[in-house]
Amino acid sequence: MYGFPLAYRYSGNEAFCKMGRNVTEYYLDNLPEDHVPRWDCGAPENHTRDSASAAIAASGLIELASCLPAGDPDRQDTRTPR
Repeated sequence: MYGFPLAYRYSGNEAFCKMGRNVTEYYLDNLPEDHVPRWDCGAPENHTRDSASAAIAASGLIELASCLPAGDPDRQDTRTPR
């Protein structure tokens, strides 16, 4: 999630930005109700939570927003994760 927009920044290859959007959508769609990710997306619901990965994901969201055009609705998406 962090690496794709970072790769876009250095390469200019739009495919990296698109993949960053896709990975972010998957991440947001699969967060638990309390929004603290499990140590692995496929881990059972009662498994260990990983706030460090949430911090990395937040950095990825900031990086992704920086590669989107100013008028892009995803840049301003502040929805509650589903």
